Amino acid sequence: MSARPIDRLRSLSRENANGELICAAPQLEVHVYLQAGRIAWATDSRHRFAFASHLQSIAHIEPDTLRQVVEECRRERLPLGETLVQWGLATWEAVRTALSHQISLAVSQLAQMETAQTLFLERTFPPYDDRLTFQVSEFAPAPPASTEDASESGPAASSTTGTRGLARQLRASIEGLSWVEVLDGDRVIDGDPGCPSSRVPVELVRTSVLDGCDFVAIRSARSSVVGLGVAARRSIWCRLSADSTFGSVVSAIWAAAGVPCKSFTGGPPHAGGAAWSLGAAGAAANETLRAFQQRAQEVLAAIVLDGTTLEPMAGSGSGPLAPERCLDLARRRLRSLAAETLPLTDPGEHELDAIGFSMKTLVSGEDTLWCFGAELEHGASLWVFVDRRTSQGLGWAYLSALTRTLARERAAGP
Repeated sequence: MSARPIDRLRSLSRENANGELICAAPQLEVHVYLQAGRIAWATDSRHRFAFASHLQSIAHIEPDTLRQVVEECRRERLPLGETLVQWGLATWEAVRTALSHQISLAVSQLAQMETAQTLFLERTFPPYDDRLTFQVSEFAPAPPASTEDASESGPAASSTTGTRGLARQLRASIEGLSWVEVLDGDRVIDGDPGCPSSRVPVELVRTSVLDGCDFVAIRSARSSVVGLGVAARRSIWCRLSADSTFGSVVSAIWAAAGVPCKSFTGGPPHAGGAAWSLGAAGAAANETLRAFQQRAQEVLAAIVLDGTTLEPMAGSGSGPLAPERCLDLARRRLRSLAAETLPLTDPGEHELDAIGFSMKTLVSGEDTLWCFGAELEHGASLWVFVDRRTSQGLGWAYLSALTRTLARERAAGP
Protein backbone atom coordinates (compact mmCIF):
# COMPACT_ATOMS: atom_id res chain seq x y z
CA MET A 1 0.00 0.00 0.00
CA SER A 2 1.42 3.38 -0.96
CA ALA A 3 2.01 5.95 1.75
CA ARG A 4 -0.60 8.62 2.42
CA PRO A 5 0.48 12.08 1.22
CA ILE A 6 0.81 13.38 4.79
CA ASP A 7 3.11 10.46 5.59
CA ARG A 8 5.20 11.24 2.53
CA LEU A 9 5.56 14.82 3.81
CA ARG A 10 6.67 13.57 7.24
CA SER A 11 9.21 11.27 5.60
CA LEU A 12 10.69 14.11 3.53
CA SER A 13 10.88 16.24 6.65
CA ARG A 14 12.82 13.54 8.49
CA GLU A 15 15.21 13.38 5.52
CA ASN A 16 15.83 17.16 5.72
CA ALA A 17 14.72 17.39 2.10
CA ASN A 18 14.89 20.53 -0.04
CA GLY A 19 12.30 20.94 -2.79
CA GLU A 20 8.63 20.91 -3.72
CA LEU A 21 6.14 18.15 -2.88
CA ILE A 22 3.18 18.08 -5.29
CA CYS A 23 0.09 16.06 -4.37
CA ALA A 24 -2.83 15.93 -6.80
CA ALA A 25 -6.25 14.27 -6.63
CA PRO A 26 -9.30 14.88 -8.85
CA GLN A 27 -10.71 17.42 -6.39
CA LEU A 28 -7.61 18.89 -4.78
CA GLU A 29 -4.04 20.00 -5.45
CA VAL A 30 -1.46 20.74 -2.73
CA HIS A 31 2.10 22.10 -3.03
CA VAL A 32 4.50 22.08 -0.06
CA TYR A 33 7.96 23.67 -0.26
CA LEU A 34 10.61 22.33 2.08
CA GLN A 35 13.89 23.85 3.21
CA ALA A 36 16.07 21.40 5.13
CA GLY A 37 12.93 19.47 6.06
CA ARG A 38 11.07 22.53 7.36
CA ILE A 39 8.03 24.01 5.59
CA ALA A 40 8.86 27.36 3.99
CA TRP A 41 5.62 27.71 2.02
CA ALA A 42 2.53 25.67 1.18
CA THR A 43 -0.58 26.26 -0.86
CA ASP A 44 -3.65 24.32 -1.91
CA SER A 45 -6.20 24.78 -4.68
CA ARG A 46 -8.96 25.71 -2.22
CA HIS A 47 -7.09 28.51 -0.44
CA ARG A 48 -4.69 29.96 -3.00
CA PHE A 49 -4.53 33.48 -1.57
CA ALA A 50 -4.95 32.90 2.15
CA PHE A 51 -1.54 34.41 2.96
CA ALA A 52 -2.16 37.71 1.13
CA SER A 53 -5.69 38.08 2.48
CA HIS A 54 -4.69 37.26 6.07
CA LEU A 55 -1.64 39.52 5.98
CA GLN A 56 -3.66 42.44 4.62
CA SER A 57 -6.22 41.99 7.38
CA ILE A 58 -3.66 42.05 10.22
CA ALA A 59 -0.96 44.37 8.79
CA HIS A 60 -3.29 46.70 6.82
CA ILE A 61 -1.02 46.78 3.75
CA GLU A 62 -2.46 48.65 0.78
CA PRO A 63 -3.12 46.37 -2.25
CA ASP A 64 -0.96 48.54 -4.53
CA THR A 65 1.93 48.37 -2.10
CA LEU A 66 1.65 44.61 -1.74
CA ARG A 67 1.59 44.30 -5.52
CA GLN A 68 4.83 46.27 -5.74
CA VAL A 69 6.51 44.00 -3.22
CA VAL A 70 5.30 40.87 -5.03
CA GLU A 71 6.63 42.19 -8.34
CA GLU A 72 9.98 43.15 -6.82
CA CYS A 73 10.38 39.72 -5.23
CA ARG A 74 9.53 37.98 -8.48
CA ARG A 75 11.93 40.14 -10.46
CA GLU A 76 14.83 39.90 -8.02
CA ARG A 77 14.01 36.41 -6.70
CA LEU A 78 13.73 37.68 -3.13
CA PRO A 79 11.87 35.95 -0.26
CA LEU A 80 8.52 37.70 0.10
CA GLY A 81 8.17 37.47 3.87
CA GLU A 82 11.62 38.83 4.67
CA THR A 83 11.21 41.61 2.11
CA LEU A 84 7.94 42.72 3.70
CA VAL A 85 9.72 43.01 7.05
CA GLN A 86 12.77 44.78 5.55
CA TRP A 87 10.52 47.33 3.84
CA GLY A 88 8.86 48.04 7.18
CA LEU A 89 5.43 46.91 5.95
CA ALA A 90 4.93 44.10 8.46
CA THR A 91 6.50 42.66 11.59
CA TRP A 92 8.10 39.24 11.80
CA GLU A 93 5.16 38.12 13.92
CA ALA A 94 2.58 39.32 11.37
CA VAL A 95 4.33 37.58 8.48
CA ARG A 96 4.80 34.40 10.51
CA THR A 97 1.13 34.43 11.52
CA ALA A 98 -0.04 34.83 7.91
CA LEU A 99 2.36 32.12 6.72
CA SER A 100 1.20 29.80 9.48
CA HIS A 101 -2.41 30.45 8.48
CA GLN A 102 -1.88 29.48 4.83
CA ILE A 103 0.41 26.52 5.60
CA SER A 104 -2.05 25.21 8.18
CA LEU A 105 -4.85 25.24 5.60
CA ALA A 106 -2.72 23.44 3.02
CA VAL A 107 -1.37 20.78 5.39
CA SER A 108 -4.86 20.18 6.75
CA GLN A 109 -6.08 19.52 3.21
CA LEU A 110 -3.11 17.22 2.62
CA ALA A 111 -3.91 15.25 5.76
CA GLN A 112 -7.41 14.52 4.45
CA MET A 113 -6.07 12.97 1.22
CA GLU A 114 -6.03 9.19 1.62
CA THR A 115 -4.65 8.61 -1.88
CA ALA A 116 -3.17 10.97 -4.43
CA GLN A 117 -0.59 11.09 -7.16
CA THR A 118 2.55 12.62 -5.73
CA LEU A 119 5.77 14.03 -7.11
CA PHE A 120 8.76 15.46 -5.24
CA LEU A 121 10.99 17.87 -7.17
CA GLU A 122 14.35 18.33 -5.50
CA ARG A 123 15.33 21.99 -5.60
CA THR A 124 17.65 24.40 -3.90
CA PHE A 125 15.89 27.61 -2.92
CA PRO A 126 17.48 30.83 -1.66
CA PRO A 127 17.75 30.33 2.13
CA TYR A 128 14.77 31.50 4.17
CA ASP A 129 15.03 32.93 7.66
CA ASP A 130 14.29 30.12 10.13
CA ARG A 131 11.78 32.39 11.83
CA LEU A 132 9.59 32.01 8.74
CA THR A 133 9.85 28.22 8.39
CA PHE A 134 7.95 25.59 10.36
CA GLN A 135 8.21 22.01 11.54
CA VAL A 136 5.66 19.67 9.97
CA SER A 137 4.62 18.63 13.48
CA GLU A 138 3.38 22.17 14.18
CA PHE A 139 0.33 21.56 11.98
CA ALA A 140 -2.02 18.92 13.33
CA PRO A 141 -4.06 17.15 10.61
CA ALA A 142 -7.64 18.38 10.42
CA PRO A 143 -10.41 15.82 11.07
CA PRO A 144 -12.27 14.52 8.01
CA ALA A 145 -15.01 16.82 6.80
CA SER A 146 -18.46 15.95 8.15
CA THR A 147 -20.79 14.13 5.81
CA GLU A 148 -23.97 14.90 7.76
CA ASP A 149 -25.27 17.29 5.11
CA ALA A 150 -24.10 15.30 2.08
CA SER A 151 -27.60 14.13 1.29
CA GLU A 152 -28.84 17.71 1.16
CA SER A 153 -26.32 18.82 -1.48
CA GLY A 154 -26.03 15.60 -3.48
CA PRO A 155 -27.44 14.90 -6.97
CA ALA A 156 -30.98 15.97 -7.67
CA ALA A 157 -33.72 13.58 -6.59
CA SER A 158 -34.60 12.81 -10.19
CA SER A 159 -32.19 13.14 -13.13
CA THR A 160 -33.45 14.58 -16.34
CA THR A 161 -32.24 14.79 -19.91
CA GLY A 162 -34.57 17.70 -20.62
CA THR A 163 -33.40 21.27 -20.76
CA ARG A 164 -36.11 23.49 -19.30
CA GLY A 165 -35.39 23.85 -15.60
CA LEU A 166 -32.08 21.97 -15.77
CA ALA A 167 -30.08 25.13 -15.11
CA ARG A 168 -32.11 25.90 -11.98
CA GLN A 169 -31.86 22.27 -10.85
CA LEU A 170 -28.09 22.27 -11.17
CA ARG A 171 -27.63 25.59 -9.41
CA ALA A 172 -29.93 24.59 -6.56
CA SER A 173 -28.34 21.18 -5.99
CA ILE A 174 -24.63 21.94 -6.49
CA GLU A 175 -22.85 24.30 -4.14
CA GLY A 176 -20.53 26.93 -5.59
CA LEU A 177 -22.23 27.67 -8.95
CA SER A 178 -22.72 31.40 -9.59
CA TRP A 179 -24.81 30.75 -12.70
CA VAL A 180 -25.63 27.95 -15.14
CA GLU A 181 -26.54 28.05 -18.84
CA VAL A 182 -27.61 25.30 -21.22
CA LEU A 183 -26.71 25.92 -24.86
CA ASP A 184 -27.81 24.36 -28.14
CA GLY A 185 -24.92 25.16 -30.44
CA ASP A 186 -24.06 28.73 -29.45
CA ARG A 187 -27.64 29.65 -28.48
CA VAL A 188 -28.85 29.74 -24.84
CA ILE A 189 -31.97 27.64 -24.25
CA ASP A 190 -32.01 27.68 -20.43
CA GLY A 191 -30.28 29.69 -17.72
CA ASP A 192 -30.34 30.42 -14.01
CA PRO A 193 -30.50 33.13 -12.89
CA GLY A 194 -32.10 34.57 -15.98
CA CYS A 195 -30.12 36.97 -18.14
CA PRO A 196 -31.09 38.95 -21.29
CA SER A 197 -28.04 37.61 -23.17
CA SER A 198 -25.60 34.72 -22.90
CA ARG A 199 -22.89 35.03 -20.30
CA VAL A 200 -20.63 32.69 -22.28
CA PRO A 201 -18.78 34.31 -25.22
CA VAL A 202 -19.77 32.76 -28.55
CA GLU A 203 -16.07 32.53 -29.45
CA LEU A 204 -15.40 30.36 -26.39
CA VAL A 205 -18.21 27.94 -27.26
CA ARG A 206 -17.14 27.69 -30.90
CA THR A 207 -13.46 27.13 -30.07
CA SER A 208 -14.07 24.42 -27.46
CA VAL A 209 -17.11 22.13 -27.22
CA LEU A 210 -18.08 22.89 -30.84
CA ASP A 211 -14.50 22.26 -31.94
CA GLY A 212 -13.92 18.69 -30.81
CA CYS A 213 -13.44 18.71 -27.03
CA ASP A 214 -16.08 17.49 -24.57
CA PHE A 215 -14.82 19.44 -21.54
CA VAL A 216 -13.17 22.82 -21.02
CA ALA A 217 -12.34 24.79 -17.89
CA ILE A 218 -10.75 28.21 -17.74
CA ARG A 219 -9.44 29.30 -14.35
CA SER A 220 -8.48 32.68 -12.94
CA ALA A 221 -7.65 33.86 -9.44
CA ARG A 222 -11.29 34.66 -8.71
CA SER A 223 -13.33 31.92 -10.37
CA SER A 224 -13.57 29.39 -13.17
CA VAL A 225 -15.82 28.85 -16.17
CA VAL A 226 -16.57 25.23 -17.08
CA GLY A 227 -18.23 23.87 -20.21
CA LEU A 228 -19.31 20.26 -20.79
CA GLY A 229 -20.57 18.76 -24.02
CA VAL A 230 -23.53 16.55 -23.19
CA ALA A 231 -25.14 15.52 -26.50
CA ALA A 232 -24.57 16.40 -30.14
CA ARG A 233 -24.19 20.22 -30.14
CA ARG A 234 -25.69 20.68 -26.67
CA SER A 235 -23.53 21.86 -23.76
CA ILE A 236 -23.78 23.01 -20.14
CA TRP A 237 -21.81 26.01 -18.91
CA CYS A 238 -21.36 27.34 -15.40
CA ARG A 239 -19.21 29.63 -13.32
CA LEU A 240 -17.58 28.16 -10.22
CA SER A 241 -16.52 30.18 -7.21
CA ALA A 242 -12.81 30.23 -6.37
CA ASP A 243 -13.14 27.70 -3.54
CA SER A 244 -15.16 25.14 -5.55
CA THR A 245 -13.50 21.87 -6.52
CA PHE A 246 -13.59 20.62 -10.08
CA GLY A 247 -14.01 16.90 -9.49
CA SER A 248 -17.12 16.97 -7.31
CA VAL A 249 -18.82 19.77 -9.26
CA VAL A 250 -18.25 18.21 -12.68
CA SER A 251 -19.37 14.76 -11.50
CA ALA A 252 -22.54 16.28 -10.03
CA ILE A 253 -23.31 18.10 -13.29
CA TRP A 254 -22.94 14.91 -15.33
CA ALA A 255 -25.17 13.02 -12.89
CA ALA A 256 -27.89 15.68 -12.80
CA ALA A 257 -27.87 15.94 -16.61
CA GLY A 258 -28.35 12.17 -16.88
CA VAL A 259 -25.21 11.69 -18.99
CA PRO A 260 -22.46 9.29 -17.86
CA CYS A 261 -19.05 10.86 -17.34
CA LYS A 262 -16.27 9.53 -19.55
CA SER A 263 -14.27 6.80 -17.88
CA PHE A 264 -10.66 5.96 -18.64
CA THR A 265 -9.17 2.90 -17.01
CA GLY A 266 -5.59 1.82 -16.55
CA GLY A 267 -2.47 3.89 -16.29
CA PRO A 268 -1.07 6.10 -19.01
CA PRO A 269 1.07 4.32 -21.61
CA HIS A 270 4.72 5.18 -21.99
CA ALA A 271 5.19 7.68 -24.78
CA GLY A 272 7.88 5.66 -26.59
CA GLY A 273 9.09 6.56 -30.05
CA ALA A 274 11.66 9.08 -31.13
CA ALA A 275 12.05 12.31 -29.15
CA TRP A 276 11.35 15.58 -30.94
CA SER A 277 11.87 19.26 -30.26
CA LEU A 278 10.54 22.55 -31.66
CA GLY A 279 11.85 26.09 -31.81
CA ALA A 280 15.41 27.28 -32.08
CA ALA A 281 18.03 24.56 -31.85
CA GLY A 282 19.76 24.59 -28.49
CA ALA A 283 17.21 26.91 -26.89
CA ALA A 284 17.48 26.87 -23.09
CA ALA A 285 13.71 26.46 -22.78
CA ASN A 286 13.88 23.21 -24.74
CA GLU A 287 16.30 21.78 -22.21
CA THR A 288 14.00 22.90 -19.40
CA LEU A 289 10.98 21.20 -21.02
CA ARG A 290 12.97 18.03 -21.70
CA ALA A 291 14.30 17.86 -18.14
CA PHE A 292 10.82 18.39 -16.73
CA GLN A 293 9.42 15.52 -18.83
CA GLN A 294 12.11 13.22 -17.51
CA ARG A 295 10.90 13.91 -13.96
CA ALA A 296 7.19 13.93 -14.83
CA GLN A 297 6.68 10.82 -16.94
CA GLU A 298 2.96 11.47 -17.43
CA VAL A 299 3.74 14.60 -19.47
CA LEU A 300 3.79 13.44 -23.09
CA ALA A 301 4.76 16.80 -24.59
CA ALA A 302 5.10 20.50 -23.74
CA ILE A 303 5.43 23.53 -26.02
CA VAL A 304 5.69 27.31 -25.69
CA LEU A 305 3.85 29.37 -28.31
CA ASP A 306 4.66 32.91 -29.40
CA GLY A 307 1.54 34.99 -28.81
CA THR A 308 1.91 37.03 -31.99
CA THR A 309 3.08 34.56 -34.65
CA LEU A 310 1.64 31.41 -33.00
CA GLU A 311 4.93 29.74 -33.89
CA PRO A 312 6.65 27.45 -31.38
CA MET A 313 9.33 29.17 -29.30
CA ALA A 314 10.23 25.83 -27.70
CA GLY A 315 8.84 22.31 -27.56
CA SER A 316 9.69 18.83 -26.40
CA GLY A 317 7.94 15.48 -26.75
CA SER A 318 8.12 12.01 -28.21
CA GLY A 319 6.06 9.65 -30.35
CA PRO A 320 3.34 8.52 -30.67
CA LEU A 321 2.20 12.11 -29.89
CA ALA A 322 3.38 13.98 -32.97
CA PRO A 323 4.49 17.63 -32.80
CA GLU A 324 1.98 18.53 -35.53
CA ARG A 325 -0.91 17.40 -33.34
CA CYS A 326 0.41 19.32 -30.33
CA LEU A 327 0.79 22.52 -32.35
CA ASP A 328 -2.66 22.18 -33.88
CA LEU A 329 -4.33 21.63 -30.49
CA ALA A 330 -2.40 24.45 -28.81
CA ARG A 331 -3.29 26.97 -31.52
CA ARG A 332 -6.97 26.00 -31.47
CA ARG A 333 -7.32 26.03 -27.69
CA LEU A 334 -5.38 29.29 -27.44
CA ARG A 335 -8.44 30.90 -29.03
CA SER A 336 -10.46 29.68 -26.03
CA LEU A 337 -7.92 30.94 -23.53
CA ALA A 338 -7.79 34.32 -25.28
CA ALA A 339 -11.56 34.66 -25.74
CA GLU A 340 -12.66 38.21 -24.98
CA THR A 341 -15.02 39.17 -22.14
CA LEU A 342 -14.68 35.90 -20.25
CA PRO A 343 -17.23 35.96 -17.40
CA LEU A 344 -14.65 35.40 -14.67
CA THR A 345 -15.04 38.60 -12.67
CA ASP A 346 -17.86 40.37 -10.86
CA PRO A 347 -17.97 44.19 -10.74
CA GLY A 348 -15.58 45.52 -8.12
CA GLU A 349 -13.42 42.38 -7.92
CA HIS A 350 -10.05 44.02 -8.57
CA GLU A 351 -8.11 43.34 -5.38
CA LEU A 352 -6.36 40.23 -6.72
CA ASP A 353 -5.41 41.99 -9.96
CA ALA A 354 -3.82 44.66 -7.77
CA ILE A 355 -1.36 42.17 -6.27
CA GLY A 356 -0.50 40.45 -9.51
CA PHE A 357 -2.86 37.47 -9.80
CA SER A 358 -4.40 37.87 -13.25
CA MET A 359 -3.08 35.10 -15.52
CA LYS A 360 -5.55 32.53 -16.86
CA THR A 361 -5.10 28.78 -17.26
CA LEU A 362 -7.10 26.22 -19.24
CA VAL A 363 -7.72 22.50 -19.56
CA SER A 364 -9.63 20.81 -22.36
CA GLY A 365 -10.70 17.17 -22.60
CA GLU A 366 -9.73 15.87 -26.01
CA ASP A 367 -10.23 12.34 -27.31
CA THR A 368 -7.32 10.75 -25.43
CA LEU A 369 -5.55 13.76 -23.94
CA TRP A 370 -5.81 16.46 -21.34
CA CYS A 371 -4.59 19.66 -22.99
CA PHE A 372 -3.44 22.23 -20.41
CA GLY A 373 -2.58 25.84 -21.24
CA ALA A 374 -1.30 28.83 -19.28
CA GLU A 375 -0.73 32.47 -20.13
CA LEU A 376 2.89 33.58 -19.82
CA GLU A 377 4.42 37.03 -19.89
CA HIS A 378 4.61 39.05 -23.11
CA GLY A 379 1.73 37.18 -24.75
CA ALA A 380 3.38 33.77 -24.87
CA SER A 381 1.59 30.62 -23.69
CA LEU A 382 2.62 27.23 -22.30
CA TRP A 383 0.89 24.01 -23.36
CA VAL A 384 1.23 20.68 -21.58
CA PHE A 385 -0.23 17.42 -22.91
CA VAL A 386 -1.07 14.57 -20.55
CA ASP A 387 -2.67 11.20 -21.24
CA ARG A 388 -6.35 11.44 -20.28
CA ARG A 389 -6.14 8.40 -18.01
CA THR A 390 -3.93 10.47 -15.72
CA SER A 391 -5.58 12.46 -12.94
CA GLN A 392 -6.60 15.91 -14.16
CA GLY A 393 -5.42 17.23 -10.81
CA LEU A 394 -1.90 15.98 -11.47
CA GLY A 395 -1.96 17.72 -14.84
CA TRP A 396 -2.87 21.02 -13.15
CA ALA A 397 0.02 20.50 -10.75
CA TYR A 398 2.47 19.88 -13.59
CA LEU A 399 1.24 22.97 -15.46
CA SER A 400 1.68 25.11 -12.35
CA ALA A 401 5.17 23.76 -11.59
CA LEU A 402 6.41 24.16 -15.17
CA THR A 403 4.96 27.68 -15.46
CA ARG A 404 6.87 28.74 -12.34
CA THR A 405 10.06 27.10 -13.59
CA LEU A 406 9.93 28.99 -16.89
CA ALA A 407 9.13 32.26 -15.09
CA ARG A 408 12.10 31.87 -12.74
CA GLU A 409 14.47 31.15 -15.62
CA ARG A 410 13.20 34.15 -17.57
CA ALA A 411 13.65 36.39 -14.53
CA ALA A 412 17.18 35.08 -14.03
CA GLY A 413 18.07 36.05 -17.61
CA PRO A 414 20.94 34.66 -19.70
